[in-house]
Amino acid sequence: MANNSNSNSISQGLVSDYSTSAVPVNQRKSFTSNAAVWFGFAVSISAFLTGGTLGAGLTAANGIAAVLIGNSVLVVIAVLLGIIGQRTGLTTAHLGRIVFGKKGSIISSVVLGTLGMCLIGVLMDSFGTSIAALLPGFPSFLAIVIFAVCITSSAIFGYKGLTIISYVAVPSLLLLLLISLISCNGIVEGGLGAVFDIQPAGELTMAAGISSVISTWANGACLSADISRYAKKPSHIVGSVIFGFIVGTSVFEGSAVIMSIATDATDFTGIFNALGLLIPGLLVLLLALWTTTDNNVYSSSLAYTNASALVGIKIPKWGWTIICVCIAVIASTFGFASNFSQWLGYLGAFTTPFAGILIAHFWVLNSSRATSYRMPSGFRVSAFLAWVLGFIVCRIVVANQAAVPIPSSIAGMIAGFLLYIILSKLLDRKKETDEIFTISSES
Repeated sequence: MANNSNSNSISQGLVSDYSTSAVPVNQRKSFTSNAAVWFGFAVSISAFLTGGTLGAGLTAANGIAAVLIGNSVLVVIAVLLGIIGQRTGLTTAHLGRIVFGKKGSIISSVVLGTLGMCLIGVLMDSFGTSIAALLPGFPSFLAIVIFAVCITSSAIFGYKGLTIISYVAVPSLLLLLLISLISCNGIVEGGLGAVFDIQPAGELTMAAGISSVISTWANGACLSADISRYAKKPSHIVGSVIFGFIVGTSVFEGSAVIMSIATDATDFTGIFNALGLLIPGLLVLLLALWTTTDNNVYSSSLAYTNASALVGIKIPKWGWTIICVCIAVIASTFGFASNFSQWLGYLGAFTTPFAGILIAHFWVLNSSRATSYRMPSGFRVSAFLAWVLGFIVCRIVVANQAAVPIPSSIAGMIAGFLLYIILSKLLDRKKETDEIFTISSES
């Protein structure tokens, strides 16, 4: 009977995974399952890219502080949006129907899905480059294609596939990180403690450092409902998100800051070459990227499934999963958004105002316990205006980050939050064409 249930779960994940409907109560997962998926999602090679950026411009103490502050902000975003996902049982894209309108959510879904795949394209490019450096003569494009097949094999089965790979990756990644830190201790005169006395070669403000940390996972935090809709209780979300971003991301990013300063390298390949850990480094690279990319592919496929359902294009979720991976491979192959730091700024500028808008809608403009919501059949102009203006505010802060004490990502989220509340009061009017979305008692 258990095997039959497991088979049904895998089949459901392959066909739809509740892409356009609420996850039923009897399909919700345990805290352990949620925590494992969140940890796998939040740990990636981007931790080393971000850690290298911080290590090049901040002291170890300031870099670690930036990591903890930035990830604490991400925890708040992910928990607030995750609880809404848990209560409704809906994906982020489906929640977008309520906020941006049914037709409007087509745009928000395509934007979020494309952003997620461009991020994966950046990470795939890093993977191919790193493999070529770790294994001279191995074609980077072939490495990207092999990796694309790997992530498709887990993401295509939905939440079940994410859980399986996360259970394998979590203990492995923690063990490999410990080995890396021990090796790092051996190459620094005076041990790891001496790293904290080293002054950075470059200059980076704390605000810019914190913003880099937030921007790295702003998109993931905004998509937290995609994972949290499978949680049984709100407390499971709080614990899982903290485990993912504090025990997972913060530990890896903080360690990457230390390793970057100790080895005087700012990228993944340089760090592990200096440590003499090519094979363990390859395992870290594969596992960390796999668990993150399959989650992003999963969320993007849900977003595209929502958009296609609204415009009448009948492509199943597994089909969108394959399309998403192809988009990421193309983005990687043609070098789209290859400048990691610069691209992070645009990612944060798009996603943090979006998060602020959703938080305002479900926690301020409506009761957090609401069971029904007014949903425009077309577009909610106030939401789109707040999104565009929030993006502009974020980019202005980025351009003047040295003179502005607040991180651009936080500025973008606050702007989206406040502007949407104000514009909603001024512009939103009830229309006869509005629909009422009611949360199912079984979700």
